[in-house]
Amino acid sequence: MRYDIEVILRYINILLPIVFFSFLFFVAYKFPRKISNIFRIMEKMEKDLEENKKIN
Repeated sequence: MRYDIEVILRYINILLPIVFFSFLFFVAYKFPRKISNIFRIMEKMEKDLEENKKIN
């Protein structure tokens, strides 16, 4: 049985997002504190940037 490249690409296009989102969900489930810390750090950086713009 010979698979066409298009068929394989179609399967990859369908499976890749599913695998990606399930991995994201797994990471978010395992490490919720780390992810919230990352978001907090990002918000802090945005606030610092805004303050620097006000000063300058």
